[in-house]
Amino acid sequence: MFVAIVVLATGILTAGLLFGMIYYGMKNQRKLQKMESHLGSSSARLQERTDQLVDYLEQNREQQDQIVQRLQNLETIVTSEAWDAIQSGEDLSEQPYLLKDVEPEQPDPSEKVERMARRTK
Repeated sequence: MFVAIVVLATGILTAGLLFGMIYYGMKNQRKLQKMESHLGSSSARLQERTDQLVDYLEQNREQQDQIVQRLQNLETIVTSEAWDAIQSGEDLSEQPYLLKDVEPEQPDPSEKVERMARRTK
């Protein structure tokens, strides 16, 4: 009878340990599922934010290219002999390559600078 009690106690203890392991495993599985869903939504937000930043960088790169082009045009104008002649009030009829005042009324500043740069090259 003592052996039966020991075997029964061992069986109950083993069953308790098995149920404890099953409970602990299910509890951890729920935690992992919650973390996975949280990481999934965070990942989607991170991807969306990254896409927005890439778009922003592309727009800035385009603006930077436009600014560089305008700066190059201005450098061409300011460093040319034609600009010096115009600023000093020299007679421009003897120098055909110099700028002429044939600009349309109120042109876009960047277009005006580009035209001036082409004429002074």
